[in-house]
Amino acid sequence: MSSLLALSAAALWGSGGFLGGAASRKSGAIRVVFLTFFVQLVIALGMAAIARPVLHAQALAWGGTAGLVEVVGFLSVYRAFSAGRMGVVAATSWVVAGCVPVVFDLVGGTTLSVASWTGVVCAIVAVILVSLRPEEISADLNETSTRNRESKGKTALLFALFSGLCFGCQFIFFAQIRSDSVIWGLLAMRVVSIAGAGTVWAASGARSGERAKVSYLAVITSAALFVAGDVMFIIATHSGSLALVTAVATLGPAFTAILARLFLNEYLLTRQRIGIAIAIGGVALISVK
Repeated sequence: MSSLLALSAAALWGSGGFLGGAASRKSGAIRVVFLTFFVQLVIALGMAAIARPVLHAQALAWGGTAGLVEVVGFLSVYRAFSAGRMGVVAATSWVVAGCVPVVFDLVGGTTLSVASWTGVVCAIVAVILVSLRPEEISADLNETSTRNRESKGKTALLFALFSGLCFGCQFIFFAQIRSDSVIWGLLAMRVVSIAGAGTVWAASGARSGERAKVSYLAVITSAALFVAGDVMFIIATHSGSLALVTAVATLGPAFTAILARLFLNEYLLTRQRIGIAIAIGGVALISVK
């Protein structure tokens, strides 16, 4: 059951990322992130009003902490994007984010079977194959100075690693939220993340794309998918190992790639097809009892 919930979270996050990415092509990325966070807050408020979940202080604390590291993670990954190849940065960030909870769970005393270990490795390999593009591995040929290329590469790598660490910690903080107070945790997370994203948006002073038309339908749908994915992930961590749940949940890029192929006619490379196949095998292995 936990593997199915984690896979659902991956599908929802990947779909939300696809819609958010499509919307950010016409408007500034920070603007789209802020609007998506805001809509998620509104959705969470509506869920709280309907479900009236139990309020626990620890849910607010862990949710707020998750929101804080999420903002720092987004800032770090955008900084990495500005200095390096996006595919390399994204793959590095996703892999580190998936590995951090695995290490945390193992240090906490969790033991994994050979099949589960093989599934975790398959998930990590799948993320790399699906996210990384061959042309993005090579150095930036537009940069004439070898020293500048190396400097930018190191900067991108460091920020990509740090963003992955932040997102991995967010997964861990997610898992600490009580199952009967999930919505309050999401509310706290979104309040903090909105404050952070709003501050960055206001401080950036960027004019480009600021007046561009935003696809509010895409933003709203993306926000709803992310909220549903968050709920699925938290519930999954309460019914299974954090290490295994995170390994499956970080397969979101595979669903993003599939949607890009279906709706944007983006070509799926052979390497990406292999990655998706490996991901399916990894989920199957993780699901073995």
